[in-house]
Amino acid sequence: MSNIQGTLYIRRRNQLLRENAKKGKVDPSCRRQYLSLRRQLLSKRYGPPESSLSRAEDMHHFYFISRSRSASTYSKLSSFEASFDSLHIDSPEGGLSPGKPTHRRYHSGGSFKFLPPPDLPESPPRGVVPTRKAEASRRMAGNTSLGENYAFAGMYHIFDQHVECVTAVRFAHDDKYLLACSSTDGTLSVCTLVPSPPSVSCTLRGHTAAVMDFDWSITNDFILSASLDCTARVWDPASGQCVRVVNDSHSFGMTACRFQPLNNNMLLGGSAKVSAGVKSLAFDSSGVLVWVGDEKGSIYSFCFNVASGRLHKAKRMSIAEGSPVTSISYRSWMNREARDPVLLVNVAVNLLCLYGVVDNMGTLKLKKSFSVEHKIRHVRSSFCPLMSFRQGACVVSASEDMAVYFFDVDRAEKPCVNKLLGHSAPVLDVCWNYDESLLASCDTEVALNYANLTFFLLIKQSSCIAAIDGISVNMTTIWEEFVSSTTVHGFRRIFESPSRVFRAMWLVLLLAALTGYTFFVLESIEKYLSNPVTVSFTEVVPEPGELKFPAVTICNLNRYVKSKIEMLESDEEFDELRLNLSVCEVVKSVTENLTCGQALLCVFERFGSIIVDNCNDTVKQQIIDAFNATNQPVFDAEEFMEAYGHDFNDMFLNYCRFGKRESPCSVTDFHPFLTANGRCFTFNSGEEDSRIRISKRAGSFGGLSVMLDVQAQENTVSEFSRGLRVIVHEQGTFVDIEDGFNVIPGSHTLVRIFAKKPVTR
Repeated sequence: MSNIQGTLYIRRRNQLLRENAKKGKVDPSCRRQYLSLRRQLLSKRYGPPESSLSRAEDMHHFYFISRSRSASTYSKLSSFEASFDSLHIDSPEGGLSPGKPTHRRYHSGGSFKFLPPPDLPESPPRGVVPTRKAEASRRMAGNTSLGENYAFAGMYHIFDQHVECVTAVRFAHDDKYLLACSSTDGTLSVCTLVPSPPSVSCTLRGHTAAVMDFDWSITNDFILSASLDCTARVWDPASGQCVRVVNDSHSFGMTACRFQPLNNNMLLGGSAKVSAGVKSLAFDSSGVLVWVGDEKGSIYSFCFNVASGRLHKAKRMSIAEGSPVTSISYRSWMNREARDPVLLVNVAVNLLCLYGVVDNMGTLKLKKSFSVEHKIRHVRSSFCPLMSFRQGACVVSASEDMAVYFFDVDRAEKPCVNKLLGHSAPVLDVCWNYDESLLASCDTEVALNYANLTFFLLIKQSSCIAAIDGISVNMTTIWEEFVSSTTVHGFRRIFESPSRVFRAMWLVLLLAALTGYTFFVLESIEKYLSNPVTVSFTEVVPEPGELKFPAVTICNLNRYVKSKIEMLESDEEFDELRLNLSVCEVVKSVTENLTCGQALLCVFERFGSIIVDNCNDTVKQQIIDAFNATNQPVFDAEEFMEAYGHDFNDMFLNYCRFGKRESPCSVTDFHPFLTANGRCFTFNSGEEDSRIRISKRAGSFGGLSVMLDVQAQENTVSEFSRGLRVIVHEQGTFVDIEDGFNVIPGSHTLVRIFAKKPVTR
């Protein structure tokens, strides 16, 4: 075939893709020229088909011949065959056939083919598969092979609102019909896919240069974007308004951004202000580890301190020297038998890599690598959301060869299970919605001043019957799927047993079981109703002045005071504050770079190495060896917490009132004691023969009012937040920190309490 015919074939294919995205129904007659050119291409490459076969038979014959050729020919033919589709469309006059899907695709790559698929048995799966205990979960995913699960029905919609290429596309969290995309024209678009037709709900304008990356907040209330105009912006996707602008202090372009998973009030951005500019970012699910890919082929892991918002460098791993790492995606587990956390990484050396996370410092170990066309562009990839419930595990990646690739990470040979052709320019990004019903992809094509943003509709065998112009539900298919997948053993036998005798027998057994079950349920209800339970309540109203006010415990969420931890022994206040513990002499003999408080925090606190500078494993071991070498017990955790914790005198702001204004309270009314989370102070504790106060009136003027300083600047080790924990309890009872509530800095909190005491007889 000449080059002119080949070019005509490609143009006709792209034209049909665009036309069918706008049509309500597909007309098979309009594709005759396209099918003719396609047959000529196949005949030129693999030889002419037998003349006795029809069009549908040609395709079946072509498929079977490919399996009987030599290994080299089979490899070529399989790779070429993987780039084409088979889409069966019922005739308009025939209607939909009950129980049969109208769209099926096997080993597909493009978005449209109109020949029936080969009727071949599915080969057994290879690699790691779920155990028999995972049968119910596999039924949730359709109980089908990977090839069937990732078979596409066709193009769903094409958006063309941007005047330059689209750089990234993301579905909102847990929302299958809300999507956003960014572009080099400096704008972002928020798109809604229902009601039909899909539309652009709002355009986010404000950046003056290309938008390179963006991220949804966990509740989809905000969008964070990074642009080459040296700013990161926070948007309200509902109104399209810019909520916050963060300027890069060094005036370098922003290239990547992410919300902190545990606290969306924290933002992480990457720029090109260092010698190797940041290209990609990814948090783990806990928000403690973050990986950064740069343009020189390295991945850095950092430990993120949620309390202080500081990053601490952990590891540097060289992936491909001199080649940018353009995409990093994190997944906590792949499937039921491969639960180790993994990273999916795109590197601009034609590689898609799967790394395992081997420790809590973010160290990576290569598990698998796949070949994709990737040399120049900012190509991204993503995990398939439902992979953990299937036989195998899949990832999807964009590519510069205008295709979208699906790889089975558990398959040793020929891991590519599908290849989508339809783009006419390098594909930059791909993204699933959460239930894998839609896949979005974007490319760099700018035709007639519009860039293509393409969406595909994924149809699974466990789904209802779907058509390109909409989705129609066939109740017969739903019933058959329910019968074949139900875990009610007898119910399935009634419909699937080959003999009528066995069907009748199973029906009788099932009815007998249901009758017995109903009998026992009714008998249990009758017994329950025959023994009535009477509950009586007696309300005791105390006389005026007799209502005992409860104890109120206040704990600072920060365990240790930063200024005490960092105070040198030469400081005048060191001895006055009783910081010179017996262990300080031992610490001083080992290291001079750390204060006594820093050394103890480094050794005896879980996150001490992150909080304290110059704290590493070598220093820890030296201090521990020094402690072990002494003959006397030198470290007392309570003594350390008592000395370096908060003092109520420093927190008290000279305002405390109980009841009427003529009944003030002071520091002496707050009794200190130690908990696992640090020092706490209890008002009205009744300890040490102190009098228990009585409340004489209701309302805010009849209780405790106190003003305290949180000392936020003294924060070191806290429970992922700053402020106070308040617990209301009876005198003499155990204080459970988890029963309280938090009071954040700068807030006024009013709590209403009721006195209730159940009496059991």
